Amino acid sequence: MKLRNRPFVATLLVASIIFSSFTFAVARDEGMYKPDMIASLNLKDRGLRIKPEEIYNPAGGGLTDAVIRLSIGCTAEFVSPEGLILTNHHCAFDALVSASTPNNDLVENGFRTDNRAGEISAKDYSIFITQRIEDVTARIRQGTAGLAGEALAAAIKKNIDELTAAEQAKAPAGSTVRIQTLNNGYFHYLYQIQQIKDIRVVYAPPRNIGVFGGDPDNFEWTRHTGDFAFLRAYVAPDGSSKEYSPSNVPFKPRRFLSMNIGGLKENDFVFVLGYPGNTTRYRESQSIEYARDANFPFLSSWLAARADALRLIGEGDEAKRIELQSDIANFDNARKVYQGGEWRLRRSKVVEQRRDEEAKFAAWVSQDPARRAKYGTVLSELAAVSAESNKFAKRDILVRRMPDASWRDFWHFLRCITYGIAGQHLDYTSPEGLHYMRLLYQELQVPLDAMVVGLEGIKTASLNRVELGQPDALAPYFDHLIVQLSQFRA
Repeated sequence: MKLRNRPFVATLLVASIIFSSFTFAVARDEGMYKPDMIASLNLKDRGLRIKPEEIYNPAGGGLTDAVIRLSIGCTAEFVSPEGLILTNHHCAFDALVSASTPNNDLVENGFRTDNRAGEISAKDYSIFITQRIEDVTARIRQGTAGLAGEALAAAIKKNIDELTAAEQAKAPAGSTVRIQTLNNGYFHYLYQIQQIKDIRVVYAPPRNIGVFGGDPDNFEWTRHTGDFAFLRAYVAPDGSSKEYSPSNVPFKPRRFLSMNIGGLKENDFVFVLGYPGNTTRYRESQSIEYARDANFPFLSSWLAARADALRLIGEGDEAKRIELQSDIANFDNARKVYQGGEWRLRRSKVVEQRRDEEAKFAAWVSQDPARRAKYGTVLSELAAVSAESNKFAKRDILVRRMPDASWRDFWHFLRCITYGIAGQHLDYTSPEGLHYMRLLYQELQVPLDAMVVGLEGIKTASLNRVELGQPDALAPYFDHLIVQLSQFRA
């Protein structure tokens, strides 16, 4: 599934801990922590059998050295001294698709080889190894006391740019330094990353194992599927990162993981290292309401429409079907997230729960003059900002997802309407032209709902600028094209 090649997306290496063998409150039993916080968590009393520094050691040698990130966004891990990588089947999906042909669909048939010479290049894949992590919050915040708004943002950016440049100058060849802003600006962490560019596919099970259960089982519990694949990292003989070359040799990681074939047992302590995405679970009630009522419903239907359109394109063309199956899987995966997210927000009454929490927060603030002075207007300000930004929520959702090229179409639409008005010809479109335009929009997956909303907005803005009495005469020329575009959705 395609998450795109974004070198520093989700570069935050964190530990997610679930203390399943104890009955503490949820807030104490689970959480997500940055590696430098692990030593302070008192994990021994909760079932950890190794020392915290064996998990993360700033000097190197901890388990975190074996945990890596694929360029498409997935977490993976070294499992041998010869650069062998274990990851999910869906994380190797793009590599299988790019190496497939109409005669051999590797997603459908799987891939295996008996020796390293048979390993195939994972096109456009690379891996990122975190070499160093440092909390630089104090250094980034230096000199920002009393600043706010654009001045604060500019000062922080200046500090980030200067520190990044200074640390990059000291970094070893082949390493990249990036400072990540975390928790909406509460923390700033420095990450030094090594990229390896020659990644090859070693083994992937066929679809009936790797995608067992298909979309109906995705994001469901319990789920039974062989969602795994093996890759291998290669470097130049001198150890430097190099694009694919037959002369490259397997990368030798500082640390690799071994497998416990006995598996997990009931009430085992669970500690997971990885590179997760972002979360908005702590946002205000208005944000959750927006997600539940506007954003998630639109995204689930929009993604379903995009996947369905690609399936139609591939129905009569095997090469296209193979080429597009990664995008389809990605759309289906994301659609399930948003569809299920809307359902869960409603069923669990998350908006109502958050409002209750905000009411308790307001009561706590009101009990102390100092808290009233510091936090007294926080909730009301959030409500006011949300009311303004969400006023045209559904319209904005549509417009934000229009491809950049779609904006040029609006200029052409306006020209067509103008020509119709000048010639006093309401039926100014060509059936043949509309037919080919519809086929093109299907091929390019143009969001038709957004185009219709955009054209309706142009109509409103245009008619507001003409003289009194003219809107009724001019509106039908806009409506004609709006109707034609709307029929593309049928």
